[in-house]
Amino acid sequence: AGTAEADGEVLLHCTTVEGNCKIAKLAVATTSGFSLTVDAEGNVYVGTNEGVWSFTADGAQRWSTSGINVTERGSFAINGNVLYAALKKTDGVAAIDMATGEVKWKTSKGSNDSYFPTIGPDGTIYYTSKGDKKVYAYNPDGTLKWETEAIAALIYTNVVVTKDGKLYTGTQANVGDTGSKQLLTIDAATGSLITMEPSDQIMSAFTFGPDARV
Repeated sequence: AGTAEADGEVLLHCTTVEGNCKIAKLAVATTSGFSLTVDAEGNVYVGTNEGVWSFTADGAQRWSTSGINVTERGSFAINGNVLYAALKKTDGVAAIDMATGEVKWKTSKGSNDSYFPTIGPDGTIYYTSKGDKKVYAYNPDGTLKWETEAIAALIYTNVVVTKDGKLYTGTQANVGDTGSKQLLTIDAATGSLITMEPSDQIMSAFTFGPDARV
């Protein structure tokens, strides 16, 4: 967990499986909030509106990358040696080399914040975009695989990938003339809309339990 401190510092709180508490101050540049994640080796990644930083578990900086405006919610996904960061404003997702901080590629598909990059079984990267009301799918090399038609407001929501080749996402606003918010089922291979089910307003991440309930 992390806490924003004064002067662009993030106070990192880490608890080990033995219950030991570690606290490290991580120096980053930010004028708003931040997101963080940790890899299997314990390295920490912090994203802000100014860039992305990587630190060791002891708080020593490994690298930093500027010019990346990271969304403060649902920001990161890791696949292999690549960190995927959801971006704000008119950008979509950036793919960052976790060893060096090099930006491998960045998408320009997105509007008014993107959220929750999610990795499919074949390495496809999916994410939602608030402003243009779409779900996007990108190949691992940064080429566009597909994009949905504009659906409805996808605010702070994610996609769930299932083993039968489907994606699920939910809307904050009514879809078309349905008169209600919707839980959407999308074909993961093509981006085609399969079904819409009336639901409550969805403005957060969600998942499915073993009983197939949301």
